[in-house]
Amino acid sequence: MRERPPGCKTVFVGGLPENATEALIVEVFGQCGDIIAIRKSKKNFCHIRFAEEFTVDRALFLSGYRMRLGSSTDKKDTGRLHVDFAQARDDLYEWECRQRLYAREERHRRRMEEDRFRPPSPPLIVHYSDHECSQLGDKIKGGAPRLIEEYPFNVFD
Repeated sequence: MRERPPGCKTVFVGGLPENATEALIVEVFGQCGDIIAIRKSKKNFCHIRFAEEFTVDRALFLSGYRMRLGSSTDKKDTGRLHVDFAQARDDLYEWECRQRLYAREERHRRRMEEDRFRPPSPPLIVHYSDHECSQLGDKIKGGAPRLIEEYPFNVFD
């Protein structure tokens, strides 16, 4: 048996009877879990993609069983199943996307945790142009009391 590829949802099924139909494959392997796709070869094998990873383990238990279509003993109607993990690009791509999602969530969680313990930032400093500064200084020196009401901040801080 091969090593399980990361995110494996696809199995290789060899040793199928030559006369096995897709409906029969669904009937047998559908008991393991929801089937997304079946790629049947002209030879005696197929690939079955399941909806969930854990259903692959159930399908592996069918490996070694003899399969016979009806009560026929004809060679084309019998076979010995061999079920193994399959390397599928779709499975690997989905697994990599999930891993990137988990990494993003972990980075976000870590940043939020760090921000919680970070000291608060000092209040923003309002920057004035040289011209505005000189105008403000002149008004303050001139003693215009209404000037302070025009600005929503305390000039003397």
